[in-house]
Amino acid sequence: MPKQEHPLREPSHTDVCLYLDYYGELLSARQREMMELYYDEDLSLAEIAEETGLTRQGVHDQIRRGVKRLAEWEVVLHLVSRDKKLIATVEEAIALHKKGESEPLLNTLQGLLGMIVPQEVEENKEGTDGDGRI
Repeated sequence: MPKQEHPLREPSHTDVCLYLDYYGELLSARQREMMELYYDEDLSLAEIAEETGLTRQGVHDQIRRGVKRLAEWEVVLHLVSRDKKLIATVEEAIALHKKGESEPLLNTLQGLLGMIVPQEVEENKEGTDGDGRI
């Protein structure tokens, strides 16, 4: 991974859990095990040290490096943030549908399509009728 020019903000516990779901397989098996024990199983550093045979400080260092690596992958790949945006947009579309607001709903759905497949939006703009409908 290239060095970051700006230090990364410390991700929240929830962020790290999401990062593990998305990028956990990219960690070494040992590091992933420690991260899962700490974040998924909620074991203490001392409990993980006892289970893995490392020192408490060694476990802490592995977890800290794992968190940093996961956060770096998110900065590069944006998978978690993209999926959060997709979920929010789908929720917005559902709310607009329930309100019966068809024009904002159409715009939201076109934006959603643009998030999923960016080139589709440009092609669909050209293939719409006069109302902007596909």
